[in-house]
Amino acid sequence: MADCRLVAIGCQERVDGREIRTRGAGQPTNTADEVEEVVAQSDGSYLIDGAATIREINKATEWTLPTDVPKTLNGLALEQLESIPDGNVSFIVSSYRCETIELNGKMIKKICVIPLKNEKEEE
Repeated sequence: MADCRLVAIGCQERVDGREIRTRGAGQPTNTADEVEEVVAQSDGSYLIDGAATIREINKATEWTLPTDVPKTLNGLALEQLESIPDGNVSFIVSSYRCETIELNGKMIKKICVIPLKNEKEEE
């Protein structure tokens, strides 16, 4: 859990709306039109704004986060947690470990998301 916080503070790479790159790997993981809420981390995790839509996240990362009800990552997190946490917590959605990084009143502002397995390797 501490890795996300340290990486989020020290080694982040902003998404410029054209491509997400993971530092160290040197290979683009995907391109997206306007996804500035997703920040690739050097350890393979992503620091994501709670207001980012699930569809934007899935498009930018080629993930399969559920899109059936909540529209944003904040909404998905609150649906999983069933209440606003008092402090930072971790939870799992599908095959992604999520850790709240920044809370603000009634909203989860930042979440570190770590894919637990590479979906492409399974195919």
